[in-house]
Amino acid sequence: MSISKVVELALGATIILAVGAWHVVDANNALEANLESMRGNVFELQVRAGELEIQAAQSNLAVVHEVIVQDKNAEALASLDEYERALIQKESSFRTTAKNPKSSAFGLFQLLDYNRVKYARIAGVENPDTTEAYEQIAMGRAYIAHRYDNAKIAYFFHVQNSWY
Repeated sequence: MSISKVVELALGATIILAVGAWHVVDANNALEANLESMRGNVFELQVRAGELEIQAAQSNLAVVHEVIVQDKNAEALASLDEYERALIQKESSFRTTAKNPKSSAFGLFQLLDYNRVKYARIAGVENPDTTEAYEQIAMGRAYIAHRYDNAKIAYFFHVQNSWY
């Protein structure tokens, strides 16, 4: 075999090796790109799964909150004495959203705006325009205690004056 033939074969083998190596490098780069893409997809799936878990937890929390509020409302309504019940019946027929069209009176006890703000603060209620019975009852009781001392006196004042 001639030297030129050996060089030619060696050069051909080198080219084949170089092309093969290039294909290996190219395949390796493609695998790495696919792996990065898959990692990104896995991360996105993990984020989405986390978002769904958060949404489920928030939904569960909302349900638990609603149950707690309903329990507080039921407990507060059950704790009313006969005079508080009579006042609420006269003022709002037990509707927490009752609104007087001629004044700013609102809620179970029909407290005016000024009194709702004042007695919400005293009763520790964040929203003076709340429609939660337990919060309105706390505000109404604070109003009655401050102005009349007790619900019995407030009720009889209401009977005589048609307001309290």
